[in-house]
Amino acid sequence: MSKDNWDIIRAKYVASAVRADQYPQPSLIEAAFIGRSNVGKSSLINSLCRRNG
Repeated sequence: MSKDNWDIIRAKYVASAVRADQYPQPSLIEAAFIGRSNVGKSSLINSLCRRNG
C-alpha cells in the first residue's frame, strides 16, 4: 500500500460529540462524516469498509 492510498481494515463508532472537550483523544488518522439524516453517511462508510448489508 502506498502512502497515498488508504486500505481500511476496520472502522468503529467511537462517540458523538457536540463540544471540543467531548472529542476522543487522537491516536490514529481520523475521518469524520457529517451531514443531515438520510443522506448516505452510513452507506458511504459501509462501502469504504467493504461491508455488505
